Order: sequence, then structure tokens, then C-alpha cells
Amino acid sequence: MILFLDDEPDITSLFSKLMYKKYGFEVEAYNSPSAALEAVEKSPGLYDVIIADFQMPEMDGLKFSQKIREKDKNAKIMICTGDPALISDEAAFETKLFSILKKPLLTDEMAERIHAARNEI
Repeated sequence: MILFLDDEPDITSLFSKLMYKKYGFEVEAYNSPSAALEAVEKSPGLYDVIIADFQMPEMDGLKFSQKIREKDKNAKIMICTGDPALISDEAAFETKLFSILKKPLLTDEMAERIHAARNEI
């Protein structure tokens, strides 16, 4: 199961529908980092891939990733950003990010990264 987090409801809705229709991926989408963290706490190990936006009002994607790591050491975490330079190599390493995805997101590229993450598990 994929957990997708973005503070924009239109994006999470479109992503969930498109990834299921085109690739058959099951996606649970959240618009709030705290709601997404609660879901991970309630169902440890359910999400094999977690994709989060970098810039969100409640907390940024790196802080969210750090909190996820406290709850799930094995999930493959990807962060989406318009400017990958905002995420240092050190921060990516410390958080054990699987991938940094550059916006605008292309669905085929996303699907490839999801398959790569799942094959690494």
C-alpha cells in the first residue's frame, strides 16, 4: 500500500485515482502530516512506500520523514519537490530517503520509482 501526502486535496485525489487506474497501485491519500502519521501508527508496516510533498504548512516533508522513521524503519520514503537542492545530501541520508522526486511529477516516472522501491524491499 502506498501512502501519499500532499496538502492540496486536488493533487492527492488525482494522484490516487490515476495511480490506481493506470498502474493498479492502492493508495491512501492524506492532506495533513499529522493524519498521515496517525495512520502509520495505527497500522505499522502497512505502507511499503510513502510519498510526501516537501513544502507543507503543518510540517515539511523532511520533518515528516523523520517522524515516519521513528515509527517505521523499513518504509521506502520519497519526497516530491520543485527544487531538489532544498534537500541536502546529508538530510536525505540521515532520513534514509529512497528518492527525491522533482516536480512536476510524471506518472510513468513515479510508477518506475515505486516499482524500484518495492523491488528493493
